[in-house]
Amino acid sequence: MVQLKQVTPKDKRFFLRTINNKGTRYHMESDQAIPKYYFKNLINRVSSLWFVIEVDGKQVGLLNTFFKGEKYHFGVMINKQHRRKGYAKEAIRIFLKVTDKRKIDTYLECFDDNPALKLYKKLGYKETGKARKVRERNFIEMKRQFNVDK
Repeated sequence: MVQLKQVTPKDKRFFLRTINNKGTRYHMESDQAIPKYYFKNLINRVSSLWFVIEVDGKQVGLLNTFFKGEKYHFGVMINKQHRRKGYAKEAIRIFLKVTDKRKIDTYLECFDDNPALKLYKKLGYKETGKARKVRERNFIEMKRQFNVDK
């Protein structure tokens, strides 16, 4: 069973190992590693929330939510050995239940070659038409309107 638990200082090692993984950074806007000293600042920002994704008590990834201007964004990272098992989909669904209930549209940004793009589209995300080049790749914005039927 997938659960989201807010990141705490005791999650520092797992958090940094996950977010600084080269394969994970490849799919993020910045490919620069997060320094250890910056962990506390990052998880304590008022404008964002970080969650550990757990499956039956085992840490498998991270989900973060944050504002970028007026838009409510999220990001998800699953450790390589736990990918392709549906954990990201379930974690995102948990997040979307909350945003749907609160009638909040959500956004994400990703490269157009990200394998998770199919998942995002299945969950209702559509490209907004906003794109820019990052490290010579197309970095796109996607939006999902809240769904009151769910």
